[in-house]
Amino acid sequence: MQQDWRHAGIEPAIDDMLADPIVHAIMRRDGIGEGEVRAAIAHARRGPALIVSLPTGRSPR
Repeated sequence: MQQDWRHAGIEPAIDDMLADPIVHAIMRRDGIGEGEVRAAIAHARRGPALIVSLPTGRSPR
């Protein structure tokens, strides 16, 4: 049976995801550690990020 990935479903727990050797390989390739991932998750849980509006016609660099 093929799962339709366009709809949300059950997601793995953060601890399970961070225990996955493939995730560790990707983090190692990207030069980030588990502590940085956990800090980013904690930051995201605190609330929405500051969104800066740019004047029309300008794009971020």
